[in-house]
Amino acid sequence: MHYLLCDAIIFACTLSVWLVDASMDGFKCDMTRITGYADHRTLNLPAALWDSASHADRAWAEKLCCIFTWVVRDSGTTTPFMITFDGGRRNYQDAVTFAAAAQRVYSAVCGMSMGSQDCASESDRCPVMRKYEAVGQLCRPKNNDGYAISTQVVSASACRAKCEADASKCGAFEYEYVAGDDRECELHEKGIVDRVATAAMGVCLLATTGGDALLDPPVLGQYRCCWVVNGTEIGVPKMSASTTTTTTSSFTIALVSLSLAYSTQQQRTTTATTTNVRSSTSASLPTSSSTVACHSVALVVLFFVCFYA
Repeated sequence: MHYLLCDAIIFACTLSVWLVDASMDGFKCDMTRITGYADHRTLNLPAALWDSASHADRAWAEKLCCIFTWVVRDSGTTTPFMITFDGGRRNYQDAVTFAAAAQRVYSAVCGMSMGSQDCASESDRCPVMRKYEAVGQLCRPKNNDGYAISTQVVSASACRAKCEADASKCGAFEYEYVAGDDRECELHEKGIVDRVATAAMGVCLLATTGGDALLDPPVLGQYRCCWVVNGTEIGVPKMSASTTTTTTSSFTIALVSLSLAYSTQQQRTTTATTTNVRSSTSASLPTSSSTVACHSVALVVLFFVCFYA
């Protein structure tokens, strides 16, 4: 009963942390262009819109960065506005959400003389990558272990890059680090991998040294997954320091780890599932530093209750 109680408390805390989204924490754009005026445009957003931003909103901020338009938090305004290269100001009073303001600005920039050039060359600075979904542990049908195989690939992201480099042919990649497969990367042709058959192979094992299922090195014996192309992602700036390792996500990872330690079922949720949970709740609840602090205290108390009671 003691362990069941701890499980319930940890799960509740985990969900409550997920409700606090800090999607714009750590966001930074450094894309500049020599113009004879300013070297970038700026979209000033009210603090309320910035603080309640979702992951989708952050994607818009990344996209604007690709056309030399920096999104910044402005506690001194109640309506979004853009400052252009020459210092002109454009107000967007009717844009009541982050995404609405970003879309209006993107359209406006692409309609400008210099802006149209920036939009035309956007993909040079921010290559658009296809979106991959973690479907199952092994790609099925087997397809002769893929049409291309390489080993000692440092991460799933590096394996994905191989698939992207052959995007006209590759539609899925299998990445695994288990006995007999040393960080093996298998590429599979488009239309070959069946999602239902792949999902039947079991939930992906996605343990990495840093917690990011794509970017971080895998843990031996705990990583095996078939990633299948599913849509397209907005291009991310090559030079933008826009990682999402926030205080909130760190607490989420810590709480989830504790919950898994007590759980009888060793199933891991995918990055996409976590993103969906955060995206669906972040718009209604703004980030609160006091709430995060409260969770940190609660986590410490919970640790002593569960492990020393």
